[in-house]
Amino acid sequence: MRDYHRSGFTHATMSGDAFNCAKQMIGSSDGKQYPDYDRWDKLFPKLSYELDAFCRGAYWGGVNYSNNKGVNAGGIRHYDIHNSYGSVMYWDALPIGVPTFTHRWPLEGVLFIADLRIRLKLREGLRPWFQFRNGLDNIIEGWDHGTLVVETKHYHNMRLTSIDLAILSDWYEIEIDENYEPTFAIFKSRVGVLVPYLD
Repeated sequence: MRDYHRSGFTHATMSGDAFNCAKQMIGSSDGKQYPDYDRWDKLFPKLSYELDAFCRGAYWGGVNYSNNKGVNAGGIRHYDIHNSYGSVMYWDALPIGVPTFTHRWPLEGVLFIADLRIRLKLREGLRPWFQFRNGLDNIIEGWDHGTLVVETKHYHNMRLTSIDLAILSDWYEIEIDENYEPTFAIFKSRVGVLVPYLD
């Protein structure tokens, strides 16, 4: 541990050190590793508590769940694909700055977080994969927690990123509650923001 600290790795975890390194490399104007976070703070500014809570409402960490009941006769494997995100960070647009809010649907290709009310129905011939993270949604439908959604009888308040909404619409028919005014947090975006760190 002392060797790590002497080498400049002083955070509680390796991911903390990696994050700090990214801030230094992207935050500086010439890519050298020294603290100059002005550029970083413009790209990824600190958010107010309220805005942070709004954005975090769209985040759902990885879930491993199996509906299989009974004795498992074979091995169980778990694959963590975090490393696949490197290509997304390299080649795809990432949100930057502080979002602006609107009640109008964004244009195609814009990164946003949507707060809306929807009903879902699985598209014909596809397997269900989506499950509610909020236990209240399951109670409203009369389901056990972890039930895979085939079709909902009721509208549900959802906070979804534009990416999640697009993926969800590939698998489910989405009916939007016209009596609920949706809210959209629209982000500016840029490709290649993290490339100096990834390279």
